[in-house]
Amino acid sequence: MDKIIEKANSEEGQKAIQMGKEKLQDPATQEKLKGLLSKEKKKKEIPGVPAQ
Repeated sequence: MDKIIEKANSEEGQKAIQMGKEKLQDPATQEKLKGLLSKEKKKKEIPGVPAQ
C-alpha cells in the first residue's frame, strides 16, 4: 500500500492524476461513463436474472 501512495505522490503520479481529472471534464468521456453506468443499472434491474 505504501508503494501506491509513494507512486501517487511522485511527480509522475501527480501528472497521471491531473490527466485523469482533465479527462473526466471531457464531455465525450462523461457520456461514455453515463452509458456504462446505465448498462450496469439495467443488468441489475432484470427480474429473475442474478446480477453479475
